[in-house]
Amino acid sequence: IEEVQFLMQMYIDYLGKEKQMMIDNNIRFQQIGRWNDLPPAVLDAVETTLETAARHGVRVILNPAPALPLPPALLSRVSVITPNEVEAEMLTGVKIEGEESHSRAADRLLAMGIGTVIITLGSRGASYLDAAQRLDAPGLAVTAVDTTAAGDTFIGYFLAHLLRHG
Repeated sequence: IEEVQFLMQMYIDYLGKEKQMMIDNNIRFQQIGRWNDLPPAVLDAVETTLETAARHGVRVILNPAPALPLPPALLSRVSVITPNEVEAEMLTGVKIEGEESHSRAADRLLAMGIGTVIITLGSRGASYLDAAQRLDAPGLAVTAVDTTAAGDTFIGYFLAHLLRHG
């Protein structure tokens, strides 16, 4: 328990220290963390960070991992959300079973005030949806040796593109 409390405090301290960098770069990437149940102190720190981002007009990109229910007030401050199918289902209550359900889940997330939804679909690619368009990007055929951190890699490339091209 002491180790968990220590890690939580480190995370909270980190969120506080990076405020100026977030404002200077006009972008904030937020991942919820790796807890099975989101501790209130961590949720408070995340909400404070997103409130600060909103006050300064900073785009917020949220990777809602792990799949946990999140408060509507937090979600309404998100510019881009990148859930996988399990996370999209957790956040919306829509059973993800195919393209139509991706659209329904994305519509629910857009209705929460999120500007853009990118649902990652593993080897099948990703679906991009915003108020004006829907784009489906097929996955590339590869022989995967290990899929550990595949979603994190996707987000990393996406963020690099945003930082370079806006």
